[in-house]
Amino acid sequence: MNKISQTELNKILKDDYKYLKTLYPQDQIFGVFTFGKINYGFAESVSDIQVKMYYLPSLEEMCTSIEFKDEEIEYNNHKIIVKDIRLILDNILKQEGTTMECFFTNNHIITPKFKTVYMDNIIAKREDIFHCNPKKRVEQSVSKAYEDIKKYQETGNAEFLFDACRRRLATSLYLAGEPVQNCIKLKKDYHRTYLWSIKNGQALPNLEEVISDLEQMKQTAMTLEIHPELEAMVTETIVEIMKIALTKSISANDFLKMLTSAEKDALKIIMTYINNGEGIISVSKLVEEHEYSRPVFKGVLNKMKDAEIAELTNMGVKGTHIKIIDGVFLDIDNYID
Repeated sequence: MNKISQTELNKILKDDYKYLKTLYPQDQIFGVFTFGKINYGFAESVSDIQVKMYYLPSLEEMCTSIEFKDEEIEYNNHKIIVKDIRLILDNILKQEGTTMECFFTNNHIITPKFKTVYMDNIIAKREDIFHCNPKKRVEQSVSKAYEDIKKYQETGNAEFLFDACRRRLATSLYLAGEPVQNCIKLKKDYHRTYLWSIKNGQALPNLEEVISDLEQMKQTAMTLEIHPELEAMVTETIVEIMKIALTKSISANDFLKMLTSAEKDALKIIMTYINNGEGIISVSKLVEEHEYSRPVFKGVLNKMKDAEIAELTNMGVKGTHIKIIDGVFLDIDNYID
């Protein structure tokens, strides 16, 4: 297990996010995510905490710049990698390891505007995202393990040997059909004990066996199928994120200023029907059950749509399906007196 407490880690992430907001507009920060040893459960110090921030380019940047933001920041004794979110698509299709880890970490902060799209398009689909190209996933992991072994042989640094053996174990579990989460953060005590002993220099695995296993995995990878339909889903996922990113945001307080006193109360009622960002309401039933008129409820819905807070879909006799597209408004009750 990590030697850094969850409380300490949470504070570091909050500090990182606060610092990044001094460098970038909040609406251009998709979120911050941990990757590396802290995700595997093998972090021993703050320097083992690696953080990635996904940057959302403005419309002007997308139209005028061919360069994608890709930089590294040293802050508070650890690294923060800043990546243009447009790089996610290429990284996922290549099955780049740290990108995938970011999607499976529980240690993250999502900018409120993007909470709904994150839940709907990443969390709900992340297992499929990780399996869109198993061939590349295994080849990429094996290739990195070979690099780690070479560095270990050149330097004698047990950290490189640890990384190679961790990749070997994770890839073996992946090929055996384990859920991706179990491949990143190992569930078996004896797996963790084995890797800790290598990391601390207490055990030395047979390198010939490790290399033989990696070679077998590489051969297995050649027989694995690619899933074009899942790759297409990944593309749609990034498009959905960019749509929200390029939508002009309105603050919760500014939106409430657009509402009458009755409409604010009606908004509170409507939001009780929203669960995980979406729900179905019947205006007729709301009018029957509450003291507000149809024009009041309709006025709120139209203003939510016009402000691009929510997507509304007419479901016929079932009512109206509401999907909140700006995550700030999931907590709108906090802003209403």
